[in-house]
Amino acid sequence: MPAVVPTSATTPSGVGVTINAGLGNQSDPHVSQNLAAYTDLSSGQIRYYNFLTATDLAISNVTGNEVAGDTLADVYNNSVVFTRQTSLILSRSISTYPVMRYKPLGRDRPDTIPGKGERP
Repeated sequence: MPAVVPTSATTPSGVGVTINAGLGNQSDPHVSQNLAAYTDLSSGQIRYYNFLTATDLAISNVTGNEVAGDTLADVYNNSVVFTRQTSLILSRSISTYPVMRYKPLGRDRPDTIPGKGERP
């Protein structure tokens, strides 16, 4: 069976964009459409970059009198999802202000399981 050998390598087109050149570590980037979300380890914040407006913004990690550490950011359409140090899963739509809270698995679960009846 004959093998196909490429005649030349091509370089993808596009322009590189520096999202955050600040001091500290930025990690775990994720991109969806015109947004990139990532963790800024030096501040413990989740940040997101809008490629259309060239803005880099932070999601506040201050709750009451406490500063929480946020990590594991992901992005889909206009929503950024991340984990807060309090073991909660949080979501924030960038078009609205409040952060939504989701209950973690294993805590505060309902007493019944749909289709299974009572939880053991």
